[in-house]
Amino acid sequence: KTIAWLCADLEMARKHACIAPELEHGLARLWPGALTAILPALGIEVSIGLRVSRYPWLTDLIRAFGRPIAVTSANISGEAPQSSIAQLLKDFGAGASIECIVDAGDLPAKAPSTVVDFTQKPYRVLRDGPISRHDLKEAFGESF
Repeated sequence: KTIAWLCADLEMARKHACIAPELEHGLARLWPGALTAILPALGIEVSIGLRVSRYPWLTDLIRAFGRPIAVTSANISGEAPQSSIAQLLKDFGAGASIECIVDAGDLPAKAPSTVVDFTQKPYRVLRDGPISRHDLKEAFGESF
């Protein structure tokens, strides 16, 4: 599976991806939030998934780090996402090789982010999530 990058803000995202002018307003409207945008990477011919978290402590961590951080959901592929460290450790088991867990307390149970491929038109929803197709159409216009 592809690993998404969390950026502190739209400005940081611009340093790593080609963001077309017609996407700027929509991304500014939906970020921070549960939208993973698949965009052309800068300098190489691949696409990357970028998201901006709505958790201030995480945004502060990313800013302190000075560049995006690679993230995955806290679950075994294909299983439901976890919202507590206790459940995560139970699911992965005692022998799991987990190097670091950031404890932000129990998180609200939420659906994974909406994932949209913006590398070609019409834009394509790759995974439905909290941001509805109606909201996407309002933010990005008729390209859906």
